[in-house]
Amino acid sequence: MGTNCAPYLANIYLHFYEHKYLKMLIHKGDIQTAKYLSNTFRYQDDCIAFNDKGCFLLHKDKIYPKEMVLNNTNLSQYRCTFLDLAISIRRNKFTYGCYDKRDDFDFKVVNFPNLHGNIPTKQSYGVYTSQLVRFCDVNLSCKGFLEDVLKMNVTLMKQGFKHMVLMKKYSEFCFRYLHKWAKFYKDITLVS
Repeated sequence: MGTNCAPYLANIYLHFYEHKYLKMLIHKGDIQTAKYLSNTFRYQDDCIAFNDKGCFLLHKDKIYPKEMVLNNTNLSQYRCTFLDLAISIRRNKFTYGCYDKRDDFDFKVVNFPNLHGNIPTKQSYGVYTSQLVRFCDVNLSCKGFLEDVLKMNVTLMKQGFKHMVLMKKYSEFCFRYLHKWAKFYKDITLVS
């Protein structure tokens, strides 16, 4: 952990076990189980299974080595978190929004630059723009996007960011990334 290659090594390591297990299922003629397991997606050690009829849950301990402990993070049968997404099924449709596991901690986590220190200002405002893009990508609804932006703005202003500069950066984002936020079918440029 902590090295640049760690994510790649984790993916290669776990892929080895997954490939070996699927190959064994196919060799045994259990094509149906292999098909269900093909609805499982993993990024490093975070897994999510769609419409697999509970197959992944039954086979996970057979796929991965005993050292790999997988915890079920489903909030219910219709709600789960995966990476930085909160995913739900409502009225037979998938919905999603931003999820930050740091919000679940019982202590404060500093996760944005603090301009009260001795750090470059220009790059710090670049972090703001990158987060706007991310919030746009991980929110299905305009309401969720705007809630995340407001929460971030409050945090950043407490950490020395200037309101007028944030608004300028927000306007630049709206102009430059129209293709991202057009999915909301609402004009987000009217927010101040």
